[in-house]
Amino acid sequence: MFDQRRLEILRAFARHKTMTAAAESLFMSTSGVSQQLAILEREAGVELISRAGRRAALTDAGRALAAHADRIAAESEAAAVSMRRYGSTLQGTVRLSAFPSFCATVVPAVVGDLRPRFPELSLEISDLEPRQSLSALRDGTVDLAVIDDLNPFDGTGLDTELLATDELLLCLPTARAGVSGSAVRIDELRDARWVLDGSQAVFDGYLHQLCERHGFSPDIVARCSNVTVTLALVEAFDGVALVSGMQTRHSRFAVAARTVEPRCERNVILARRASSRGSAQLDVVAASLREHSSALVKQN
Repeated sequence: MFDQRRLEILRAFARHKTMTAAAESLFMSTSGVSQQLAILEREAGVELISRAGRRAALTDAGRALAAHADRIAAESEAAAVSMRRYGSTLQGTVRLSAFPSFCATVVPAVVGDLRPRFPELSLEISDLEPRQSLSALRDGTVDLAVIDDLNPFDGTGLDTELLATDELLLCLPTARAGVSGSAVRIDELRDARWVLDGSQAVFDGYLHQLCERHGFSPDIVARCSNVTVTLALVEAFDGVALVSGMQTRHSRFAVAARTVEPRCERNVILARRASSRGSAQLDVVAASLREHSSALVKQN
């Protein structure tokens, strides 16, 4: 009988390809991951990891056991979902991850909605970039992940649904001439000073591709860790930033939000493991996310 935790560590290594990345995803040390995989090899009686210097890779046996571990994890989750159907009340913990702008706008409304209605249901929230969310979802460290489609992703083994379409708006100082409510063309911004919201790491590649399609490379003067700093520096630099429409309604800075031509937008997607189908707890949280995402779109 294999230890379930060690199988989870093997799954993480199979997914992330390195001991360091697997350790980060599991909040473990690299040496801890290596030690647990060595114990798993002894339990299996065969070599699971081939090592050459600092490089490590799964052997054929390792890949086979990782595939078994995936099926075991799916069946274990399906069994837990099945047992919860016999409970009379919704209880337990649902772990939700979402990208920063969604966490700052929709998630608080979801928490406020669910807490009084389901006092025995706990929510654990993680503020993660889409790629991190998908990794955590596959590793089993979150149950629901709100992501976007700015980068393509592999949906194998996942159930996904569209929650909303989020328009990406251009933020610039209100005192700047020629911004009286009209849309701004990207090709008008070749001399602009760009402030990049670093909390949305995917925006970096997206912005470069967008500007390069219009014949220029953006002059990035700042990279910020959150939208508050981003908007403050837009005002300070007399610069511009491409920001989620969800984040632009409550700014205390002297900035204006304008539609961009061509229109920039992304799909906001809710993802869950297919093995969690039928979970009343996840269904309730998903329904609230759906409702409050829809309300946000109507406000925008």
